[in-house]
Amino acid sequence: MTTGPLHRLSLAGLEPLWRAARTGLGWWGRELALLVPPALARRLHRPLAIVWLQPEGVRWGRLQHGHCRPAPASDGASALLVLPAEEVLEARVELPAALTPDDAQRLLALELDRYTPFPAAAALYSLDPAGTDGGSQRPYALTVLPRPRALDLARQAAAAGVRLDGFVVAGPDGRARQRLPAPATVGIGLRAQLRRHGWWGGVVLLLLANLGLLLGRDMAGLAALETEVASQRDLAARAAGLRRSVEEEEARRATLLRDKQAAAPLPLLEAVASALPDGAWVLRLEWDPAGPRLHLVGEADPAIDVLALIEASPRLEQAQTATAAPAATAGKRPFDITLRPESSP
Repeated sequence: MTTGPLHRLSLAGLEPLWRAARTGLGWWGRELALLVPPALARRLHRPLAIVWLQPEGVRWGRLQHGHCRPAPASDGASALLVLPAEEVLEARVELPAALTPDDAQRLLALELDRYTPFPAAAALYSLDPAGTDGGSQRPYALTVLPRPRALDLARQAAAAGVRLDGFVVAGPDGRARQRLPAPATVGIGLRAQLRRHGWWGGVVLLLLANLGLLLGRDMAGLAALETEVASQRDLAARAAGLRRSVEEEEARRATLLRDKQAAAPLPLLEAVASALPDGAWVLRLEWDPAGPRLHLVGEADPAIDVLALIEASPRLEQAQTATAAPAATAGKRPFDITLRPESSP
């Protein structure tokens, strides 16, 4: 299968995105690693698989405590390719001490051609702190591997069935010195890296699909709720109107009952009969329900003060005597009184 210009262009366009993603994930991983206690980190650390490319075949090993040691082969595992020091270019550079490691890497990418014969696009490089002198400059150990040589080694490893994770430079005594990334950001390396990490993309797609499904279900539930509310709106309006009508009718009946009790003549007559003694007689009684008002005309013994007795009653009030009293009979005092019940407004 051949790849056309458009396919190669699309892969090349993924290069900056892939590099930014790797940088961000690397920073996140380093920040999380700082939160792990050192004792627990040593217990969780797994030795890295390494390989040597030799004429007789591939020899497997493990990177343990900074040393490259032979070990049984690891089927399906990715590995670091061990390089002798002669394969790389090593130099000592000094950069401003105020730079963070990430800033130092970015600065070196811009000025790599000042320290080596290669520009940044033509080489793989590693920048590791090499101590501090306490001044304004900080020393770094720079390790450079030409990209064409790195691609050739990556193809040899792939032909031998090794999934390359990067390179590790080892001295004659087997001590690991520096690590270099795999040439996975161009050409065939990018396609291999995408295939290798394709399942991560599947995981992300599944998470996005689950999120979309949850959002879709929530939106569908909300739409169903809105439909149900709209269908019940008329019924709720009728119920609210009926409730208002019942409350208004209850208020009107309560007012009628209160007015009826206040204007009832029988309780008023009972109060008048209780207030008047035996020596007082009511000759004419007029009831005006509009007032409500009761008009009493009668006569009593001269010793009886009818007006004072009525005013003393707790159930009668606003008692008034008419200006023109009726004619008196022999031995009697006439009275003409208008009064109201106590509960009337």
